[in-house]
Amino acid sequence: MSEYQFLCGWGKLKNRRAVERIARKHGAQYILYTEPQCSCGYGCPSGECENSTRHWFAAENMGTTFDDSRAFAVETDLRAAGIIE
Repeated sequence: MSEYQFLCGWGKLKNRRAVERIARKHGAQYILYTEPQCSCGYGCPSGECENSTRHWFAAENMGTTFDDSRAFAVETDLRAAGIIE
């Protein structure tokens, strides 16, 4: 099956351990990707440009109903933990 990606955003989420624990609880994985080059145009050192970092969650695509429920559950737990607003 394909992969379902959800809650995509810029930068890093605080408290990575808690984020990864919440993701695992719901059968998902927290992905953090940093492009090797500066994306803001100010010539930031490699890997240090805040505009180059993105995050998202990924899980096996199980169909819209299940995927939406999983995304909602992850988001709810992240809010409850004070990781996102």
